[in-house]
Amino acid sequence: MNKRIQDYKVQKRRRTALGQHFLTDENAKKLLIEAAQIGKNDTVFEIGTGNGEITSLLSKEASQVITVEIDPHKASGFMRQLNKNNSNITLLSADAFRIKPIPMFDHCVTSLPFSRSRDFIEWLAKIPFCFKNAAAILQSDFVSKITAAPGTKNYRAISVICQLSFIIERIYRVPRDCFVPPPRVESEIVKLNPNPEFFPFFTESRIMNLKKIFAFRGRLLRSAVNKNWRAVACENSLSETLLNQRIENLAPAEYAKILKVLTVCKDAPYTA
Repeated sequence: MNKRIQDYKVQKRRRTALGQHFLTDENAKKLLIEAAQIGKNDTVFEIGTGNGEITSLLSKEASQVITVEIDPHKASGFMRQLNKNNSNITLLSADAFRIKPIPMFDHCVTSLPFSRSRDFIEWLAKIPFCFKNAAAILQSDFVSKITAAPGTKNYRAISVICQLSFIIERIYRVPRDCFVPPPRVESEIVKLNPNPEFFPFFTESRIMNLKKIFAFRGRLLRSAVNKNWRAVACENSLSETLLNQRIENLAPAEYAKILKVLTVCKDAPYTA
C-alpha cells in the first residue's frame, strides 16, 4: 500500500477514535477568537491544538498561548513546527482536564470533541482562580442543555453548573461543513463569562452532590436528601418550600443555597 494512503488511513482512524473534527472555515475561526476578546498582554489556554491553525492565530493576538493536545502524534509534529518558529506558544501533550496545577490564564479557547463538552464545563466551573472568559465551540444540543430553564425537558445538573458559574452568550451557529471531517451535528460558538455573583462556587464535592440530587429527577428534593444525606440537620437547614419542590423545578440560585448546606453535611448513604 502507498505510504501516504496508509498514513492517511491511520490518521483517519485516530481522528475517529478521539472524535476530532478540525475547524477549517476562516470566518468561524475569526468569530471564535473575536468572542474571547483577547488583549495583547493576555495569556490564552487552548484545549486541543489540532492542526495548529487556531493556535497560530491566537499567538498573534495574545502575549502567551498555552495549548494542550491529547493526541501525542499531533503534539510531536506541532512541537517540531514550534521549535522552528520560536514563537510565544507553549505546547503540552496531555489531557487538559487532568493537568495539575492548572496554568494561570486570562482566556480559554477551544474547539474540542463534542464528547468532552460536559467534562469541559465541569472543569471550567472548578477553576480555582478568576479568568476573563472562555470561548468554545460546542454541540448545539449540548448548548440547549446548559441554557435550559428550570422545569423544561433539557434542564439538568449541567444546566445548574453552567448557569451558576457563567453568563452564557450564544455567538454563532457553525454549519457542519465548516469542519473536516464534517460532524453529524450542528454546533455553536459560545462565550462564557464568569458569573460575578457565584464564581468560583463549584468543587468536585458540590458537583457530585448536585448529580446525586438530579438522579432523583421527577421527585421532590426531600427524597434525594433523605436518601443521600443521613444527618437530620440537613433537612432542618433547608426550608420546607425547597424540600417540597420537584428537583427539576428548582432554580440555579436555589441550588446554590442547597449545595452550601449539603457541603457541611456528612455525605453518606441513608440506611433505614
